[in-house]
Amino acid sequence: MLLLQLNCLNTSDAKQQLLQWSLDQTLHTSKFRFTGAFDASTDYDRLLKDFVRNEKCMAALGCTGTPAPPVNMTLTELSTTVQTMSFFDRLDSADITHGGHIRGCFDGTFYGLTVGDKLREMLINEDSENASVYSETEKKELIYVLFRLLAVGGGMCQPDVSIERYLELTKGLYRDLLTVYKAPSTGEVTVSGRVYLLEAVKGVTLHPEEGKPFNLLVLVVEPLRKEVRVLKCDYKTFW
Repeated sequence: MLLLQLNCLNTSDAKQQLLQWSLDQTLHTSKFRFTGAFDASTDYDRLLKDFVRNEKCMAALGCTGTPAPPVNMTLTELSTTVQTMSFFDRLDSADITHGGHIRGCFDGTFYGLTVGDKLREMLINEDSENASVYSETEKKELIYVLFRLLAVGGGMCQPDVSIERYLELTKGLYRDLLTVYKAPSTGEVTVSGRVYLLEAVKGVTLHPEEGKPFNLLVLVVEPLRKEVRVLKCDYKTFW
């Protein structure tokens, strides 16, 4: 296992942001190399099962337990079709933001978090009047998942009043996690590999505090470089 050095997280600004958002101790990135031939039509499932069966890989991620055979995983494949940050422009039209400023709202408590702005209320409250600003399909875009991670933050998060800092770090994470190339046959920009949200493995504890809706374990399977890149957030309750 190697520490995955994401350029966007190595700046002084990013480190200060993660500290402010209470993600400095709970957000981790790493990568794992795999060998041998890889058939994109059949080998994603095999590779993922081999990955969660590998005790060293799981231990390196802070996961405990042994998968019960046969391996039973709960996975969601995330899309990587969004190519511009205009994806978030609709926050303005929905009056969640205005001129880059995040609109406030009456305080509400959801899953133990008190929120006082429209952005985090939309991201956390499933019954929010803004819950449909993004469709269920769009909520399975990797860029949305990363944005939600940063904007929700950790248990002691001090949220921003400006949307720009969330957007900039979201863009950086998105670029650093993915490998993008031009397809020789079409010249179109293409993302190498697939991205998965690993939600559960029978017999394995993925996070120290299981069941928290803000836990996150993203696996990027990148066959060109034969890597599994991991972004993991172990949500921590501070009270």
